[in-house]
Amino acid sequence: MADEVNNIRLYDHGYAFINDSKGNIIYHPEIDILTLDEDKIPPVPEGLLSDSSLVKYTFDGVEKEGAWLPLKNGMRLNVCVPVSEINSSWHRLVIQMICLAAVLLLVTIILTLQFAGQITKPLQDLTQAAEQLDEGNYDIRIDYDGNDEVGVLSHTVNRLVTHLKKYIGDLNDLAYADALTSVHNKGAFDKYIADLQIRIEDPEDSPEFAVAVFDCDDLKQINDNFGHGKGDVYLKNSCSLICRIFSHSPVFRTGGDEFAVVMQKDDYRNRDELMCALDEAAAQTLIDEKNKWDQIRVSGGLAVYDPEEDTYVDDVVRRADKRMYDSKLARKSIRI
Repeated sequence: MADEVNNIRLYDHGYAFINDSKGNIIYHPEIDILTLDEDKIPPVPEGLLSDSSLVKYTFDGVEKEGAWLPLKNGMRLNVCVPVSEINSSWHRLVIQMICLAAVLLLVTIILTLQFAGQITKPLQDLTQAAEQLDEGNYDIRIDYDGNDEVGVLSHTVNRLVTHLKKYIGDLNDLAYADALTSVHNKGAFDKYIADLQIRIEDPEDSPEFAVAVFDCDDLKQINDNFGHGKGDVYLKNSCSLICRIFSHSPVFRTGGDEFAVVMQKDDYRNRDELMCALDEAAAQTLIDEKNKWDQIRVSGGLAVYDPEEDTYVDDVVRRADKRMYDSKLARKSIRI
């Protein structure tokens, strides 16, 4: 029996022993009862004789937990383990569970952030697109091709921006177009001049341009003699001729019978030839056309931008305008 009891081992310091019904040790693997005097035999620990099969007691200052089974001879077979070892196993198990839970939580957070990022990124793009639209910037596009609700919303916003750009472009064309002649109007001319002013104020830019101003002679006479409808035809014919000659330059109707052309690049380099070509083409209409409103009489003035002389684009415009009126007065004096 002693060999069987010795073979019972639990944890690192757990063991089995036998005592009688009064708690006296009959056999203990770590205590040789037979060699001890009676006064040196350890007293029965308090709690060892509990009626419950599970017992708690303290022996040699070590708190222990154990269980016992009754033997046929009235003795008890006890198995005990230090409480510290039992708790340490639980502590390790708890720590392992906490570590596992932490890892699972970390993985869950990472996956959640990735999943949330897939949703929040296009939503952030939509928010930024809305802010850009509010600021008047229509050159935006949301690059999200998902088939979910966010993708549908992104495609809708992209289509909306496309329609807005086209609509605003059409409005600009209407706002800056002359209703009668379809060329640029006075507002477009002012904007064009403002953009040129920015360029001449830029030290890294050195634009070359010339401004020509034209006035349609005899408009009042045509209106008075043939009606305003024929006067409109006269303005359209005059405008068509100016556009044909200055085909590579923007043409503006700046007043009732006044037009302006801003020449750059090839038209700027050929400005004198073009001005002569306009005079010749207008003179030819006096020969070819019988109707007064088909005969073009245009007075013009040309001024070239001089960075040494001109601080503002308006300086060039005023100089061209003065030369146009000088030309107009000279033409009147000849006709008189």
